[in-house]
Amino acid sequence: MLPPLPTARPVAAGNTIQTSVSSLSLFDSAGNLNDIFSVQQGTVVPAGSLTATLSSTGSFPRTATLKLAYDNIYDRPASLGLISGIWGETHGTYTITLAIGGAGAINGSDTNGCVYSEAVRIPDPGHGLYALKMDIQSCYNIVVHASGQGVMTDTGSPNDTLTAALTGVVGLLNTDSFVYRLRRQ
Repeated sequence: MLPPLPTARPVAAGNTIQTSVSSLSLFDSAGNLNDIFSVQQGTVVPAGSLTATLSSTGSFPRTATLKLAYDNIYDRPASLGLISGIWGETHGTYTITLAIGGAGAINGSDTNGCVYSEAVRIPDPGHGLYALKMDIQSCYNIVVHASGQGVMTDTGSPNDTLTAALTGVVGLLNTDSFVYRLRRQ
């Protein structure tokens, strides 16, 4: 049995990241575990930034700096009324279309034969972050139960782009990531 991977969320006490409980697992483009970085030091500026120095102890030890800036899009309100509608994206011959209903139900399909269903939930109506669950069927040997988060941003007009990132188990010891940048149709 493999040991569990360390948490991917730095934990902050005040404005300092607690290095004893903070690490970050990084994966390569094929989804393989590339390295595990431990947080050596870091600071958090509430509603401002997170900065951390990371180091790895893998086959090729290295250090990296993580700098994240606060995006005030998080301060927008969230509601099922705002996210409901038809969303889609096309890349070459691939197209995905999702319909999100007024009660949060998700239904859709893509050109790979995948069928999507499940729901959107609002964890905090005062912040523009959406909790997403999707069952992905008909294109894997199993039904993939994916979950993650989404945020609406402005590409051409307010709230016209839905960026969603989800993960789901697709087989024994195999988890895939699903990232979508959907435009309102």
